[in-house]
Amino acid sequence: MELVIEKGLPTPNKRLTRYPFAGMEVGDSFFAPLTLAASILTSARRHHPKRFTTRSVVENGVRGVRVWRYE
Repeated sequence: MELVIEKGLPTPNKRLTRYPFAGMEVGDSFFAPLTLAASILTSARRHHPKRFTTRSVVENGVRGVRVWRYE
């Protein structure tokens, strides 16, 4: 089997994220259930140089984390 080199094909888009970090502006925030906390922190680190902070909160009787963009 011979492999063929093809030129000019676009690179596929990056994988989709389930968190809205890319579209957040300074001062924006979102809430997520506590079960997603570790995943959220890992994802936030990938959006450098944007900076995020999290706090444990209870909203509408649900424990979770609120994530804010601050830089």
